[in-house]
Amino acid sequence: MEIIPPQSADYPIREPNDGTCNSCSRLGACVLSRARTHQICISTFWLLLLLVKSQATDPVPLAFIGDVLRASPPAVVSAFLCWKSGYIHRLARHLSEKNMLLSTQTTVQSAVSQFRARERGKFVTFIVDMSCQDTPAILGEADVLYLFDARSRWILLGNATRGHSLVAQLRILLDSDVVVADRVSEHSFILLELYRRRHHEPIIMTLIGEWGQQRGLRLTASPIPFSRRANLQKSVLKAVMVVTNNDSLLHLTDSVDRHIDSMSKVNYALFCHVVDIVNASVEMAVVDSWGYKVNGSWTGMAGYLQTGNADVGATALYITESRQSVLTYIAGTTRTRNAFLFRQPPLSFVDNIFVLPFSPSVWLTSVALIAIIGFLLHCALNWERTNTHVTWSDMALLTVSAVCQQGITVEAQRVPGRIMTISLLVAVIFLYTSYSACIVALLQSSTTSIRTLHDLLHSGLTLGVYDTVYNRHFFKAASDPIRRSIYTQKVSPARGPQRFLPLEVGINKMRTSPFAFHVELGPGYKFISDTFLEDEKCNLQTITFFTEFSEPHVAVSKESAFKEILTVSPIQLSTNAFSDAGDVLRLVRYLSKQYVLLSTQRTVQDAVTQLQATEGDKYFTFIVDMACEGTHVILEEADALDLFRARFRWLLLDDPRVQSFEKLFLALNVLLDSDVTVALRVSETSFRLMEVYKRGPREALIQSVTGVWHTGTPDIQPTSSSVLSVRRTNVHKSTIKAVMVVTNNDTLNHLSNTIDKQIDTITKVNDALFHHIVDILNASVHMTIVDTWGYPNKDGNWSGLTGYLQRCEADIGTTGMFVTKQRLPIVRYIASTSVTKNAFIFRQPPLSFVMNIFTLPFSRSVWLASIGLIALTGTVLYFAFQCEQGTEKVTGSDITLLSLGAVCQQGTTLETENVSGRIIMFVLFTFVIFLYTAYSACIVALLQSSTDSIKTLKNLLDSGLTLGVEDVVYNRHYFPAVSDKIRRDIYKKVSPDHFMTLQEGLKRVQKGLFAFHVELGPGYEVIADTFLEEEKCGLETINFLIEIVEPWVGVSKTSPFTEILSVAYRKVKERGLQHRENVRFYEKKPECAGRGSIFVSVGLVDCYPALLVLVGGMLSSGIILLLEFLHSHFSASR
Repeated sequence: MEIIPPQSADYPIREPNDGTCNSCSRLGACVLSRARTHQICISTFWLLLLLVKSQATDPVPLAFIGDVLRASPPAVVSAFLCWKSGYIHRLARHLSEKNMLLSTQTTVQSAVSQFRARERGKFVTFIVDMSCQDTPAILGEADVLYLFDARSRWILLGNATRGHSLVAQLRILLDSDVVVADRVSEHSFILLELYRRRHHEPIIMTLIGEWGQQRGLRLTASPIPFSRRANLQKSVLKAVMVVTNNDSLLHLTDSVDRHIDSMSKVNYALFCHVVDIVNASVEMAVVDSWGYKVNGSWTGMAGYLQTGNADVGATALYITESRQSVLTYIAGTTRTRNAFLFRQPPLSFVDNIFVLPFSPSVWLTSVALIAIIGFLLHCALNWERTNTHVTWSDMALLTVSAVCQQGITVEAQRVPGRIMTISLLVAVIFLYTSYSACIVALLQSSTTSIRTLHDLLHSGLTLGVYDTVYNRHFFKAASDPIRRSIYTQKVSPARGPQRFLPLEVGINKMRTSPFAFHVELGPGYKFISDTFLEDEKCNLQTITFFTEFSEPHVAVSKESAFKEILTVSPIQLSTNAFSDAGDVLRLVRYLSKQYVLLSTQRTVQDAVTQLQATEGDKYFTFIVDMACEGTHVILEEADALDLFRARFRWLLLDDPRVQSFEKLFLALNVLLDSDVTVALRVSETSFRLMEVYKRGPREALIQSVTGVWHTGTPDIQPTSSSVLSVRRTNVHKSTIKAVMVVTNNDTLNHLSNTIDKQIDTITKVNDALFHHIVDILNASVHMTIVDTWGYPNKDGNWSGLTGYLQRCEADIGTTGMFVTKQRLPIVRYIASTSVTKNAFIFRQPPLSFVMNIFTLPFSRSVWLASIGLIALTGTVLYFAFQCEQGTEKVTGSDITLLSLGAVCQQGTTLETENVSGRIIMFVLFTFVIFLYTAYSACIVALLQSSTDSIKTLKNLLDSGLTLGVEDVVYNRHYFPAVSDKIRRDIYKKVSPDHFMTLQEGLKRVQKGLFAFHVELGPGYEVIADTFLEEEKCGLETINFLIEIVEPWVGVSKTSPFTEILSVAYRKVKERGLQHRENVRFYEKKPECAGRGSIFVSVGLVDCYPALLVLVGGMLSSGIILLLEFLHSHFSASR
């Protein structure tokens, strides 16, 4: 039998207060208290109380039972007693006064009947007299009926030793609540609980409280059973996890391929934390399926939990109705979900965009108006009685040519006809302008009509599903008509391959074609973030397929005794790098059994030699007997060797018969980072453990008791936190020497406000955080101001802030600085405090800056098809002209000019008289008007587009962008110090003239075609204040100093404040103060709120290809003209 003493201080039973938490330090206690109060209202836990003298004639046992029951009021109380009826009546009256109803049984049969009549959903408290003859039978029957569970309490009145023997063979597991009460005097009891962690493990007896007639019930451990039993002492926890890709087992704890088995990796990381919290060992089984019901039994992880082969599933799984009968879900650990993910298709995918610009009424009105004008123009032209008769065919061709912006070949000679012509041309130009503008917008638009599974089923999108076990099962099991149709028609059609695809293939198809992919959104978004361009990430749409599933939950076996402990684990982790001093005592006693190498010295010289051979980068524990001669010499030598530091623990065995150690330690540097424990013997069987340290070299010695140890107890009984830095957080106004960097003297006037927060931003953020640190530590500060972070000179000495830390003239540099290889030997970095970084920032240049946009509107296939169709139409039109009688001969050159004129919206001077020729011209004009409109729309979009091709330093170097650098100390140092070729060439491109102020550099960025190296936080602040909304779009950054890590706070390697400062900075971060100060001073990257709302004038760069064609045409024409002139001259001379 293992006996465990209480793990914490007393927990007296108090009346509930107003329900509020008065301080942060009591938050955990409040949470546990409220959780307990809630449990009292809903459930009652099992108690097994064994009393020494259950049939005492005095009322003490009755008062004791009442106090215990009142500590956690039961729903129903049943008693199995062999007392005299008078005592039973007294107990009933006593409980009724406490508003508790008692039901009693005196025989085994009645007790068993009571057990079997108990409703499984109710909470019951059973009281049993252990001295009764039938008690073993009663407990055995309760065990058979599985009544030692979380919904029952047992109060067994009897001897503790007898109780242990009776329950030794019972299933008294972690979810039971067994307490032994032993009578230590006539009016007092001690309470012990009994349980075992597994069936094969021994019964554990733990002291949890005591009771006295005067003081009542007083708990010495937490009143919550699972809190008392949270430390499983390395008991085996059987777990099962799902891994669908064997390579995931190699990357469970890193972020390599985190889109593969994401749910397993997230839950594994959480499960590792749970294992640390409950101090368990794990027996992990790995399966490739979450588990589904096949022929009445469950496979995979669900099968392990159903059969009891595992206590907990370390991978979350979906809650389904069928699984709820075999599993208990305890926690939702991931917020991911599965859905069809797709890019909203272009509007032209579902509609004919060429009929969308106008409403039906506008179409009808426009056609009617043009027809009326055409009729009036026909009448006017024929009224003029010219030699040429105008037919209705002529008028149809004329109006179509006008609408298609091809001009007209028939000209009115009189005022009425010309008025009609002008009216027609003005009307169609307005209509054409409006139509073209709408086409521009429609070509860039995507449809939002696909919102439901019904829309998805009837859309033209191809569907695919991520090939996982659960998708194959649940898609096949879909029963409602729409989901069934999606599976049978689009995912797994009868004729065709199934569309269960790997993640990479599905996401890539979604990127390149109209495709919807059913995927777990977390991994899907990760892959999209890595592979999609920024504009391709727009208009992503999701439609949930498994609407009946909630988010994944972790499940446990319904029979697992670990259920409650895994559901509600302690909130705070107690971590310690080393064992307590008591562990060292046990380590000495059982050294040979622990396989620990011990080095002992019996003389002062040997001890000094050992100290001098100590390696500074390893952890050592020194044990010194203070009663030995020469101890002071050993300690003074250790002090000279600087061995009273965080890496070295000292256990000094003191004796009351020797001189006090206080005078000795006053002369030693046992400062805040030292770990010196003095074990004071207070009796033959007990020690008092006391830590000694000083807050400063000249301050008084501090002594505080950290724990006691007694023979017979397996562990130290702590009286304070086991974490050294926590015990010494309050430095009682000791002075911390600090140094900060200020590059602008005016900053000293605005350290605590946000005036000019773009100046010395990193200094202001870190100063605000350091003030929080000073408050936490209750310290005083001696601050030094410097104007540089510090860089080495030829002699190896450092300037600025780093120099102060190197020379130990400061404990901490309160301004964050870059982590570099050169600084690592002399500075210890303890906390990353700023979210900022340095990079080149620039506005993405226009697309025409890097490409010929006039070839981009159409794909190669569209270009070839259009050219082929125009050539074919021209050929047919050529033969149509040749078949006409009485017309001038038309050459191929004429037809070429006619086709180009039509394409360029310039009209034609040739006119065919035959109907067939006019039909061909009508088709040509109609085709090129649609082609021209689409081309113009794309050119409009491309002229407003920017390129994203500048992504690396090599791209930046080869681009036409001008470069500049913010004129600050560290840029002046690091830019000339670069060594690789690309950065060296960039520095040459920067030149000394391009170091400029923040405002000047960003003003040039605003104008465009300029990249400026700047600290992004202050840079974004200026951009937010000075840039227009549309100018904030397309901002791009490229890191230059990639070998330099983000700024960290550094401390001197010899500072005794290192550990407590490091912990304090972590507290500031955990409490949200660091985030708050960063948000106050650092501006995030400005959001693009006005993309597409600005008109950008066309420049020479945009028109360069067109101008090149014009110049080329002029040169070609001039050359041909010269050749023709020469040919004509030579022909004339002959």
